[in-house]
Amino acid sequence: MLNVYDALSFIESAQQQRRPVLGIDSFIVSENATRPVMEHILDLSVGGLPNDTWTEARRFVEQRKDSGFMFEIVV
Repeated sequence: MLNVYDALSFIESAQQQRRPVLGIDSFIVSENATRPVMEHILDLSVGGLPNDTWTEARRFVEQRKDSGFMFEIVV
């Protein structure tokens, strides 16, 4: 699980390594539970990968920067 800043850094590293981002899942993490937020999922693997998955992944994370979500990123 990555916070917003670590998620953006991870996406940058993936881009430098030319590893496409396949998807991002959002979670709310508390002391008692980790809960997925199903309406905040990005799936870039459906219908063939776009040439630039990193821009879309960054946009997705940045739009949720004030949400308190943690992110799981699949490359």
